[in-house]
Amino acid sequence: MRPVGLREMFVVISMDNDLGKRRRDGLDLGVPYDWSRGVSPEEVPDFVRHRWRKGRFGKERSERLMGAFAAHLRAWEALAELGSPEAIILEDDAKLLRPVPVDLPQDTVTLLGGVFKGWGAWNTPDQLAWERGEFLETMATFKDGVNELPLREGKRLKWIMSVAYYLPEGMAAKLVLAVYGTGGKTLRSPDNWLNDWATHFVWPPPFGDRGCESHCMNTETRGSDFYCDASMLKKREHLRRTVI
Repeated sequence: MRPVGLREMFVVISMDNDLGKRRRDGLDLGVPYDWSRGVSPEEVPDFVRHRWRKGRFGKERSERLMGAFAAHLRAWEALAELGSPEAIILEDDAKLLRPVPVDLPQDTVTLLGGVFKGWGAWNTPDQLAWERGEFLETMATFKDGVNELPLREGKRLKWIMSVAYYLPEGMAAKLVLAVYGTGGKTLRSPDNWLNDWATHFVWPPPFGDRGCESHCMNTETRGSDFYCDASMLKKREHLRRTVI
């Protein structure tokens, strides 16, 4: 293990407003970082808007999620212009919890934080089983360090909350090309879109979130660690008491 920041660039995505400043001021990385300005709903590029995949959220939340995707895209584009160096992308509510391993894969996106949410689509039997506590059995199989995201019937374990992830050299340019090469309405929230690219994760996660107010109008206080959100941690405690 190594202290964070000896090799990669750190890019923090944050809005240029009072909330963004408070969140940036709360970062405790211990290393310099580059600030990539967030994107408000009013600034979403037409390209993103025209290719946005309508989901289960209302119009206002969808507008915010489009801004979130455009903000991550802006960070990837800035890295691509610099020659796509390896980098760690952080949202401004990230909290450094543990060192980052040195042996991160050099051909894929590696998750460094977020929340695992199962294999199935929302409200399917697979997803409901995960919400009932199946995640405990899955997490018991993880080994310290870099792990490959588990597969079930050809489906890779999903995640949400793009708190932190690692891009190897050249990956930023690949992501930009994939975005602009897309056809139809294929763009989604940054974490959902990156599910097609992330194949590995670090355990335990180097980053959690500080439970800050969400730029994307999510009113829940999720508070993640160990790839669990607050509701999962509550379920874990309930199951622990039941078993004991």
